[in-house]
Amino acid sequence: MRYSVVNDEVDSNIDNLINILKNVFLNNVELRKIDNNYLFQVEEYKLKHYYELLHKNKIKVTLIDSPIGKHKFDYDEEFKLIIKYIKICKIFNCKYLRIFSDVGECIEEVLNKYNQIVKENDITLLIENEINTFGNDYKYLKKLMMNNYSNIGILFDIENYYSDFIDYKRAYVELKPYIKYIHIRDYSKDKMKYVNLFDGDIDLKYVLDNKDVIVSLETHLALNNDSNINDNEKNFINNIRRIREYDI
Repeated sequence: MRYSVVNDEVDSNIDNLINILKNVFLNNVELRKIDNNYLFQVEEYKLKHYYELLHKNKIKVTLIDSPIGKHKFDYDEEFKLIIKYIKICKIFNCKYLRIFSDVGECIEEVLNKYNQIVKENDITLLIENEINTFGNDYKYLKKLMMNNYSNIGILFDIENYYSDFIDYKRAYVELKPYIKYIHIRDYSKDKMKYVNLFDGDIDLKYVLDNKDVIVSLETHLALNNDSNINDNEKNFINNIRRIREYDI
């Protein structure tokens, strides 16, 4: 099984991030924000520099995260963002690009358009099941996937379904043929906060048994009211250790 981590869950500064990843011998990372900016907000020459730093340290980018289909951009703006993010994927030599489902009034038509564009660029779009988007309905998400898009799959976020009182195990079974990538975190309803992996209510083992997908840590521990941003590195080290111990 290949493990990765959302970069700004650890540190959004690339130099700090590289040092932390090397210390725990993790060679994969998922890029969402650098220096607290979405990648589309970062100058191209800086992105190329960051790629060279990662490549030099033998760290592979497993996924590029975009806000497309979640933040309410104008749909014409989103099309421009898709083109920009495809270029970003190429800069980082990354084949997966995360989007969300709310990409237009006629979602299937827009996805057909996006599918053709990414196919031409050898990139696969992954739709994440985000709360308050159409993709939060796993039956609808499955219906979308049954259009047999050649270059569109699913990023399965187990806690998104759990926190919205959806049967995440049922959702996983229904969507499994289309799942290429998984986000994991854990939550305790008793404590009313995110907790370390395997300390909460979610049966993470249900998805971790799938050895064919990339599993990326997105613990959200920094979002807790009692969190300290200085603990991000410690939290990451603790949780990558926990998931590795499970996978022995």
